[in-house]
Amino acid sequence: MDISAIEQTGTLDTLSAAERGAPCHLVHPSTDTPLTDNGVDLTITVKGSDAQVFEAQRDAASNKFLRNVGRRGGVDQAEVRAQQIATLAAATVGWTLTEKFMQLVGLPPETAAFNKANAIKLYSKVPWVREQVDQFAGQRANFLSPT
Repeated sequence: MDISAIEQTGTLDTLSAAERGAPCHLVHPSTDTPLTDNGVDLTITVKGSDAQVFEAQRDAASNKFLRNVGRRGGVDQAEVRAQQIATLAAATVGWTLTEKFMQLVGLPPETAAFNKANAIKLYSKVPWVREQVDQFAGQRANFLSPT
């Protein structure tokens, strides 16, 4: 691809794009059908994996691993998962989720209000949502304008 086309239509600045975030449209875990509630797309807006929050998590995880190399017990997988959930919650900048959706995934309706604590609850309780959002955040194309 000739970079002149990119210059006219977009950018390759993945850092800025990742920090802005983009909406991840949730899909049904078995049918891949986009989820809506009365015509409203169910989305979670998340920063991309090039964002500082992800870089800091990768650094912290690496440092912890290196400190624990050779020590008894090593790194606990449950602790790693908890850190991943906390990082994803910190990288989540908003959502359009409804009380009905929250009830369908087994959470109280009041968790539909976006905040970090509710993001942690959602990502802890609903692995398929966590996986969709995490995979979306890891794909740079989701944060750049197509050329």
